[in-house]
Amino acid sequence: MRTDARVRYTRMALREALLGCMQRKSIRAITVTEVCEAAGLNRATFYTHYRDCLDLLEQIENEMLEDFQASLRRTDAMDAGALTASILDMMEANRDLCDLLIHNHADDALIRKMVALAHDLCIDRWKETLRRAASEEVELLFSCLTAGLLHVVVNEFGKHDREKITRFASRTVKSCIAPYL
Repeated sequence: MRTDARVRYTRMALREALLGCMQRKSIRAITVTEVCEAAGLNRATFYTHYRDCLDLLEQIENEMLEDFQASLRRTDAMDAGALTASILDMMEANRDLCDLLIHNHADDALIRKMVALAHDLCIDRWKETLRRAASEEVELLFSCLTAGLLHVVVNEFGKHDREKITRFASRTVKSCIAPYL
């Protein structure tokens, strides 16, 4: 079912207003009134869509996680270069959101959610491909590589050429998994 254009506009306006407020203060210090004033909407409209500012932020994060999940599904779970490029594409398309939710966010909850999504979508393929590794070793290897490389991709995004990051991820994964192939 398609969402009405007015609803899409309202949600977009509230989203942009919250992100604007988050550039100046922490999410816990932002009030619904501030978001509504920034969006040019009333509080009743806000509460039609969200319980509070944390709910709105959670919805924004969930949209980003859906984009991340889609980027993972477009590539082979064993092709670290393609996975990295896909993640970088998603981050580029959501640059302002990534800056706020990943780079400027106080905790790494979103990163942990991204790693969990990657695990759920990729681990069976890893276990199938890494025939010389016990299941527990594949889990440990996957956890180490995805957590480490996801942090590299996120923290180095915009600081280094995307090809350099992609090549690094590909070489790192290939060298780490080689003994298990």
